[in-house]
Amino acid sequence: MDCAQRRSEIGRSPLLMRCALATALLSLPALALNPDRHISQYSHSAWRIQDGFFSGAPSAIAQTTDGYLWIGTQAGLVRFDGARFLPFQPPADKPLRSPIITSLLAGSDGSLWIGTSALLAHWRSGDLINYSNRLGLVGAIRQDSSGVVWISRQRTPDASGALCRVEGMELRCFAKDAGIPFRVAGPMITGIAGDLWLASGNQLVQWRVGSSTIYPLPGVKSNEDLGSFSALAIGPDNSLWAGLEHSGPGLGLQHLVRGSWGPLVAGGTDSSSIAVSTLLFDRDQALWIGTTSQGLYRICHGDIDHFGASDGLSSDSVNNLSKTTKAMCG
Repeated sequence: MDCAQRRSEIGRSPLLMRCALATALLSLPALALNPDRHISQYSHSAWRIQDGFFSGAPSAIAQTTDGYLWIGTQAGLVRFDGARFLPFQPPADKPLRSPIITSLLAGSDGSLWIGTSALLAHWRSGDLINYSNRLGLVGAIRQDSSGVVWISRQRTPDASGALCRVEGMELRCFAKDAGIPFRVAGPMITGIAGDLWLASGNQLVQWRVGSSTIYPLPGVKSNEDLGSFSALAIGPDNSLWAGLEHSGPGLGLQHLVRGSWGPLVAGGTDSSSIAVSTLLFDRDQALWIGTTSQGLYRICHGDIDHFGASDGLSSDSVNNLSKTTKAMCG
């Protein structure tokens, strides 16, 4: 089933994104749409800081299996039931130790993993666990196919490693001696084959315990001041897509296929020209691309579609994307 035929399902599983200081909800009516319609024809709602919905800028989004949407902000965690935004209220004796939320992960068991500017926390069945490890700034949180949770660290208080694995109530971190070539990391994603992809600045490594491979990006090598990875995504064919925060030859959005990098060129658009902030593959195998100042792109079966502020998007700055898995609770 192709992207157009599956669009009605996106209506039941909306896409969320953070646009500058807004959280925007993209949804579709239940009826199937004309396959020729573009993403600019998706319905679009926005909740903004200036309207009192958030006390801080939204920074992360996730939906747990009970249907609730969780929005991490620079001033705490908020839960959305489809009608109301309510502040997160853990048990009084187990407060969330940092209000600055940097990342969220909806676990396969229905729990919520919370990354902050200092620590990792886990919300499960009404109980909050604050991990004692001082992680520094938590970057990405990912869960692999076996259920193991991994964390990348964007800033660390020590040299214990850029990548950490949750092991019970502790975290085991991996550093240079384990094949991680950098001290801190940003974007991270789990591969289909059980490996992990981890990026830091202008370096990208494919890693698993006992082995690692670095894939130099030609555009980064020739533009070291501009080459900073901002997002990673694994396609349905297990190939890697990498987004960089600046555009230009060898930068922007690049595709790694059998060890070789290259942009996608389609419909007069070269993906090197897209300054990427976030990436997401949906269930239709379409790739959604949030940008630093160019709005939202979608790649479906080689076609590139665009939706920006001039089309009605809340902002041309799209910093986070998340697909929901079930209807809202409200």
